[in-house]
Amino acid sequence: MSASMMRLLGMFVSRAGVLVTRDEIAGCLWTDPQNIDVSNGINTAINRLRFELADDPASPIYIETVIGLGYRFIAPVETLSYEVEAPAIGPVPATGRASDSPDEEFAEELTEKTEASSEGPPIEAANNSSLRWAFPVAVAVLALATVVGIVIALRHRSHAAPPVAGTLFHQPLSEVTFNDGDDKVLASAISPDGGSIAYSDRSGVSVHLLEAHSERRILTPPDFSVDRIVWDTPHSQLLVSGVANTTRQGQAWTLSLVGEPPKLLLEDASHIALSFGLDRVAFAHKGGTEIWIAEANGQNPRRLLSGGPGETFPFLLWSPGGGRLLFERYSVGRLSRTGSPVGGSGTPAETLEQQDRWTCESIDSRSGKILDVEENISFDSAYELPDGRLYYPTNESYAELKRARLMTVQTDLATGRFLGAPTLAVNFDAGVASSISASADGKRVAGVLERRTADVFEASFNPAGPAIGAPNRVTYHSVNDYPHAWTPSGDAILFESGRSRPDAIYEQKITPATEDRFGGEVMARLPEPSAMSEFTPDGKWILFMEFSGSPEHADAIYRVPASGGAPTQVVTKGAIDEFHCSISGSGICVLRETLNKNQFVFYSLDPVTGKGPELARTPWTANLLGDWSISPDGSTVASADHDPQHPGIRFIRLTSPNAGSVTETTVDGFGTLLGATWSADGKSLFVQSRTDTGYQLLLADRQGHAQLLRESPIPIWAVPSRDGKKLAFPGPTINTNVWVGDAFPW
Repeated sequence: MSASMMRLLGMFVSRAGVLVTRDEIAGCLWTDPQNIDVSNGINTAINRLRFELADDPASPIYIETVIGLGYRFIAPVETLSYEVEAPAIGPVPATGRASDSPDEEFAEELTEKTEASSEGPPIEAANNSSLRWAFPVAVAVLALATVVGIVIALRHRSHAAPPVAGTLFHQPLSEVTFNDGDDKVLASAISPDGGSIAYSDRSGVSVHLLEAHSERRILTPPDFSVDRIVWDTPHSQLLVSGVANTTRQGQAWTLSLVGEPPKLLLEDASHIALSFGLDRVAFAHKGGTEIWIAEANGQNPRRLLSGGPGETFPFLLWSPGGGRLLFERYSVGRLSRTGSPVGGSGTPAETLEQQDRWTCESIDSRSGKILDVEENISFDSAYELPDGRLYYPTNESYAELKRARLMTVQTDLATGRFLGAPTLAVNFDAGVASSISASADGKRVAGVLERRTADVFEASFNPAGPAIGAPNRVTYHSVNDYPHAWTPSGDAILFESGRSRPDAIYEQKITPATEDRFGGEVMARLPEPSAMSEFTPDGKWILFMEFSGSPEHADAIYRVPASGGAPTQVVTKGAIDEFHCSISGSGICVLRETLNKNQFVFYSLDPVTGKGPELARTPWTANLLGDWSISPDGSTVASADHDPQHPGIRFIRLTSPNAGSVTETTVDGFGTLLGATWSADGKSLFVQSRTDTGYQLLLADRQGHAQLLRESPIPIWAVPSRDGKKLAFPGPTINTNVWVGDAFPW
C-alpha cells in the first residue's frame, strides 16, 4: 500500500465512527491541494482504498459514504499490543535455467534435499511502483496492523476459528523463474520438504533446487502441455496431468526424477491429485465431468462422482487424512425462455439467465457421500495443512486494476466444512495467482503469478510518415521500467526501475535482443525513490528527482556525472514542481515552481550552481507530473491542458520578445491530452492522450494537426533521441512465473 493510502487509512482508523470531511482527506493526502484536481483525486483515493480493503461501496463494511459531506469508517476496531520477531535471514540470489551436471548428480543432489527438510532463506524480490504520473499502479497490502498500532477486525461474518494474524510471509515473494511473456509458466508445485520446485512451460517440465541454485529439465512426453504437477518424492517421480496437443486428449503421466523415460499413467484424465498416503490418485474423467479414484500406479480405477448437465470438476485436492476429497464444481450458466413473470408477478420475462455457479465441496473418498458444500467459492489450486487450515488464491478485478490474493479458512478435518469466513492471508503483487502449493509443514509457499509490468521499448522513427518502426524490447526485469532520456550519442536509454528498492536510475545499452537482456548499469541511487532522469544539454550531467512522499511533487533535484557516480543535490529554494531539459546542445534546463498557489514560475536551472534567474510566469492551471517539456532551443514550454471537452496544448514563451506570453492550440478527435514532448527538430510534439478504450501516442504540429502513432493499454509517452531517428516508450508486458516465499509458522 502506498504511503498516501497508509496515511488515509490511518486517519480513518484513528477516527473510527466519526465523519471525515473531503477537506480533511485533501489535507491528509496532499501538502498543497490547490495544485491538483482535488475532487477527482479524492474520489480516486477512496476508490483505491476501498479496493485494497475489498470493500463494496454499495454495501460497505469499512468505509461509508456520507453524501455531500465525506466518509465514515464503520468497521470494528481494536487496539492490540504484540511483537513478532522474524529470524534474521538474508537474500539468496536466483540463477539461470541451465545446469551442466549429469542426471545422476542432479538426482543425487535432489535426493539429499528431499531427505533433509529445507528451511533456507527466501530469494529477495523487488516490488516497485512508478513515480511517473501516468502509469496505474497495482499495490499490495502486506499488513494493515502497521497502521498507527491498530488492527482492523477483518470479520465478514462471525466464525469460531481465529483469523490469520499479520502477513503470511517473512519477506516479499521471490521470483524463481524468469520466463519471457511469450513463454509463460503453466503449472508449478513445491516439494514436500520445500527445497525444490517443479514447473512446466512450453519446453516441458523442469525442477529447480532453491538452495543449490541448479536446475534440470525432466524427460517429458513430446507434444504434451502439463497443467498440474504433484510430487511423489519417495518414488523419485512427479505425477503430471495435462493435454496432448495433437489430440487435445487429457492424460496423466509419471515423470522420473532420475532420468528414466516418462510413463503413461491414465488416459482421459485431468487435474490429478495424489493422496497424502501416496497410495491413491484422484482425477477428473470424461472431459472433467466425473471424479475417479485409482491406485497410485493407475490400476483399479473407479468412479466416485458424476456431474449433472453442464457441470465439470476443475480442481481436486486430497485432505491431509486421506479420507476425503476437496473439489470444485463448476456449473455452466443456462439461458431459458419463458413467458411467465419472474417471481410470479410483474412483466412476463422473455428470457431468464442462470449465472455460472461455483461451489467448493467435500466428499468421502470411499462412500462418495457429499460432506459439505460451500457456495460461491472458486479457485484452481489450494493446499491444506494437517491442522485443517485451507489456503487458496482468488483473483479480482476493479476498473483497470487486477489483484491476486491468498485467502485462508479453518476447516473441519472430518467433513471439510468451513468453520468461519475466509480471511486474507496476503495480497500478492500480481494480477493473477494460480498453481498455489506449499511444503508439508506449510513453511514455504510457491505459486505462479501473472504480473503486468511496464518495460522500455525502442523503435526507429520516420517523421515523414510519420511512422514508428517495429518496436524492440529493451528491458527484461519483471518489474516496472520507465524511460525518460537517451544518451547524447543515442546508444543507450536512461530509465527508472524497481529492480532495487527504492527505485533507482539505470542506463541500458541498445543491443541485439539476444544480448544483455537482463543488463542495465546503475547510474544513481538514493535512500528514497529516484525518477525522471534527463541529460543536461551539454551531455555532461544526469539530473533526476527524489521523491520521498507524494509523487505529485519532488523533494529535491540531484546530479551525477554522465558516467555515473555519487549523487549531489542541486541547490533549489522553494517548492519544486519538476524540471526538464532540452534535448539539444543549444538548449537549457528549466525548473518550475508554484507561487502563492496561483502562478507557475519558470527558472533557468544549472546542474552545478542550481536555480537561476526567472524566465517567465503564467497563471496556474491544473497539472500532472510530467505533462510539459522544453523545446530543443530552450525558448518555449509546451504543456497539455487536460481538458476533455476542449483538448489542447499551451505554449509558454520563455525568451524575449514576449517572455511569459501564452498561446493555445486545439487538438481535436483524440481524447483527453495528458502530456506533450517536443520532437528533436522542434517542429512538432509527441502527445499522450487518454480515450475510453486506452491510451494513444500522437504526433501533432504547432497548429494542432495530429496523427496517431501508436495505441497502448497503458499510458504511453515518447522519448526522442537527439538525432530524432529513434523513440523510446513504455510498453506493457505480461510475465507469468514461479514465485516462492517463506511463511511464518502461525
